[in-house]
Amino acid sequence: MRKENNKLGRGLGALLNPTNINKKNVNKINISKISPNKHQPRKNFEEKDIKELADSIKHQGLIQPIIVRDVGNDGYEIIAGERRWRACQLAGLHSLDCVVMEASEDKVFELALIENIQRENLNVVEEAKAYKKLITTNGLKAEDLSKKLGKSSSHISNLMRIIDLDKEIHQMIISGKISMGHARALVGVPDALEKAIEIFEKKLSVRDVEKLTSKYKKV
Repeated sequence: MRKENNKLGRGLGALLNPTNINKKNVNKINISKISPNKHQPRKNFEEKDIKELADSIKHQGLIQPIIVRDVGNDGYEIIAGERRWRACQLAGLHSLDCVVMEASEDKVFELALIENIQRENLNVVEEAKAYKKLITTNGLKAEDLSKKLGKSSSHISNLMRIIDLDKEIHQMIISGKISMGHARALVGVPDALEKAIEIFEKKLSVRDVEKLTSKYKKV
């Protein structure tokens, strides 16, 4: 099973490179028959970026096909390329070039995560939640996931530590008000949100925060 998973990941990586796509494998599919991946790890799509891509598609066409899977009843689910699909809708396209890939339900999320990581599309909170879901769903360890995704196990473990922080702190990380270093120092600390606000307002360094929170870290 593990070999199959890694093979799927490598296969997707090849499909993400336009030069590797065989035109014989590309199908024209009506855009109304395509639906987004309900397990898509990426939740934030910038409207400005979508509009810019839509304008490009109007003039240049869709250069790279999206990758979908057949879900029956004449319908297809996106594995990779939701941003392009959204832009094509905005551009008014009626059909899209697609590569149909076989993937089971429990592999779609993993493949979507691989695509987003390779394209660096996810913010750190989305990435952390995606790692957590993969580990929980597939019964993996951080070491196993690191081999699949090409990320260090320490990177994965450090990111997942921030999941239990308040949503308001997550938003502060995403917006750049505090750094990942700040956030990690706040894990397990009482009144973490208040301290996060203080970090932002006083422009505290990560070292400052580690000193302030060190009393909560002692075993």
